[in-house]
This record gives sequence, C-alpha cells and structure tokens, in this order.
Amino acid sequence: MTCLRGEQWDGLKAAQFDVLIIGGGVSGACLFHHLSGAGYRVLLIDKGDFASATSQSSAMMIWGGLLYLKHLRVGTVWRLCGSRNRLVEEKSACVKPQVFRYLVSRNRPGTKLLVNSALHSYWLLGRCRGERPRREQQFPETDFLKRSEFVDSFIYQEAMLDSSDARFALQWVLSPQNKNSQAVNYCAAENLNFNHSSGTWSVALRDQLSADAATQATATLIVNCTGPWADEVNGEFGIKSPFKHVLSKGVFLGLRRFPAHEQPLIMDTANGKDCMSLIPWGPISLWGPTETCSTNLRDAGKIRPADVTELLVELNRWLPESRGPYDIVSVRNGVRALVVNKDWAPNQSTLQLSRKFKVYCDRQVPWISVYGGKITDCVRLAHSVVSKVMKRLGPARSNGHLSELPSVRQEFTSFPGLSAKVLSVRSSVKHEMCWTLEDYLRRRTNISQWVPRGGLGRESENRSYLLRIAEELPSYGTQTAEDRVRQYEEEMRNFDQLLAAC
Repeated sequence: MTCLRGEQWDGLKAAQFDVLIIGGGVSGACLFHHLSGAGYRVLLIDKGDFASATSQSSAMMIWGGLLYLKHLRVGTVWRLCGSRNRLVEEKSACVKPQVFRYLVSRNRPGTKLLVNSALHSYWLLGRCRGERPRREQQFPETDFLKRSEFVDSFIYQEAMLDSSDARFALQWVLSPQNKNSQAVNYCAAENLNFNHSSGTWSVALRDQLSADAATQATATLIVNCTGPWADEVNGEFGIKSPFKHVLSKGVFLGLRRFPAHEQPLIMDTANGKDCMSLIPWGPISLWGPTETCSTNLRDAGKIRPADVTELLVELNRWLPESRGPYDIVSVRNGVRALVVNKDWAPNQSTLQLSRKFKVYCDRQVPWISVYGGKITDCVRLAHSVVSKVMKRLGPARSNGHLSELPSVRQEFTSFPGLSAKVLSVRSSVKHEMCWTLEDYLRRRTNISQWVPRGGLGRESENRSYLLRIAEELPSYGTQTAEDRVRQYEEEMRNFDQLLAAC
C-alpha cells in the first residue's frame, strides 16, 4: 500500500461503504482484512494510530490459554488452541512456534505431578501439535536465576509473534485488499445519524492531525470494534447491549536482557494465584504482567509506581542479584477488556473471567458491537462478525477476490544501541501510514521499547537522531520538527518521574 495522507483523505470525500469499522486494534484490523476479502466495501477508522492501545501492549504470545485450565475452562482452551494452531499455519511469516518453560516454585513442590498432568492435557487439547511436554532441569537460564527458588522445570510449546504485536495488527491493514476498501488512522467519527428511509448511516469524519480537514461518508452497517472503549462508544451513539466490559490492567517491564535468556519463562507469583512471564525480545527481557481490576478506563490506562514496584518485587524473588528502576528500559500497559453480562457484579477476580468474545447485533439499527477478544482469537472473531454481516447485508456485490498489490521493497537503517536494522522513516511514511514520531518509534519499529527512555537514551544522547526522524515525517500545521521532539521529551519526563517514584 502506497498512500500519502492527502491522497488518503481525498479518497474519503462523499464515499459510500457497506461497513464502517470503528477501532483499528487487532480485532478491527483483522475484521477489515476479512470483510475486504469477502468483497465488501469497508472503511476502517481509528481516532489514533492503528494498534495504539491494548494491541501494542501484550506479551506477544499466541497461546492456547494454559492458565484457564486452572478454572476448568476446557472449552475456552480448546478454542484458543485451535486458533493458535491456525495462526501458526496460515500466518507463518509472523507467527512462529515457540518453546516455553514452566518453573515449579519451591513453595509448591507438590504440584510437579499436577503441572506435568496439566501440560499433557494442554498438549492433547492442542491436537497434539508441536513438541510433547517434558521435564528438563538443565537449561541456560539457570545462569541468572536463583536456583533455590524452583524445584523443577517443564517445557511445552506455544507460539510467538515474530516482530511485535503492533506490527501484527498493522499487517492485517496493509495486506492485499479490494480497491473499494480504505483504512485511515487519526480519523474520528462524529455526528453519526441513521436514515431509516435509506437504511444507511451518515457519518462526519474529522482528521485528527489537521483540524480543518473533515468530510462526510455513508455506510450501511457499523461495527464497534473499539475494545475497552466499546461501552463508551455505544453510549455516545445511543446503542444498548446486554454486555459490558470489565477492565483489567496489565503492566509489563522491559529490562536489559538477561545473559543466556533464550526461552520464555513462566513463573508462579508469590501468592500462587497467578503466573508471570519473562520473555526474551530483542535486546530486552519483557516481564509481567500485573492483573489489576478496574471499573474506570482512565485509571486503568495509568501506570503507577506501585505497579512497577510490584513487578520488581515479584521478579527479584527469582534472581540472586536484584534488578531496580535503573535497569528498566521501557514500560507498557495493556487494558484488557473482559466481556460480562450487563448485570455482572464485581465479586470475583478478573483472573476467573474467560477471555472469550461476544458479538452483539442491535435489533433496531444495523450496528454490531464486539466485546472481549484476544490476539490469538482474532481470526475466529473476524469470521464470526463476517457471518453476521452477511446475514444482515447479504452477499457482497463484488467477487471478493483480494487484489494483488505490487511488492514493496522496504528500506532499512541503523539506530544507536540496536544491533539489528530498523525500517526507515521514508518507507514507513510511504507504505505504512506513519505520520507521527511516536508512530515510527513505537509501532513501525521497536525503538521506543528497546532503547531507554523511548529511544532518547538514558542521557538523551540520541536526541539528534530523533530530530532527524522528525524532519523526515510529514508536517501538519505550524509544528516544527523541533516542536515534535520537545513534545516527545515531555512524555518521556513522565517515564522518568514514574521510575523516580519507585
């Protein structure tokens, strides 16, 4: 896809679509791909960048839900294992089989037999794909772990995203699509109105990067795919549903990678009620997540010093040499949207809630609401919504064959502190709808996750590089490249203050 911002926005003027998808996280992006492939005219919009919320803050695991066996959710595990296997087969370029290691805590030595049984049950539920679970006591990671903290270790197979969760979502948007479909980031829907006589929605679209840019479009059906914001969006446009979301905050720490850290490790928390993962990812080790129930979206989106402290305490139980705030390279927070019935009362831990999804079709107007969902299950969710769209709209007018886009030759460049090259700014702008400094550093590349302080460096030694990047990005309004870097530095001061308070 080669599309500059002006051309992209011009293509929206007075356009007519079969389906408007609001929300460009992994669920909306995957649905966009599949509806386009079915031949529908589809518009995908997001008021921010694609995958700029929960879909950029996962552990990048494509897993079958091993921990749900603890609550005997066998059906959920069966479905997630099937979804995982399918992604490994169909998206092999970006989803790879990965061996995981489960460490049996010294506080729970009697669970060895239970763990072994659970892992073999998990393997069976996964259709016996991949390596059979086995016990293994000698492994490289013992070089940095406190050997007295665990009594045994078992390995089993899951899958991982090859690059990042944000890029995984982006690939659904960028992959071949029919010529009548469009995806636009930094585009907000305003003044939605349904015309009962024509059976269509009229929607005012506003460019979030250029306040003066606005246009009108129409769509026959709308899909609310906004994740944690689904309830808020439904409420804004008067849509009622029998479901709602419960929010769970999941914070991860990115630390300087441990020597000999080769495989993802799964470790019990001190209270034995949950597990955390330590995942090697480029030059860092990703540790977490927390599991904090919240009823307020704004609070759930904030990372607090207590979150960081909790994670460090849990990690340091397993280490002979403690890690502290100085060792933290990056912090990420994903707000999980867990679907429950509208009358659900907060009397149970979010750990006991299934990570299922629900698709609700409004009976009064052509509006579909998507609740819950996981990266692992994004294709199954998309197929479920496509089937409901077909029932509501009938078959698509076109034949549904995806157009073959010409292959794109991407350019790569170097960045200080990284051994691997990263996608160039020019390629990101030309082919991947990259418009802001954060788009490039956080989602088109992993710079902000792998280099301290969002890529600036511990002493801001990379500032000149960020200035050059900002100069290559498209300009909007009167903001200069220097203004963009200063604004980014302000955001990094929040990171500095967070660590200083730990």
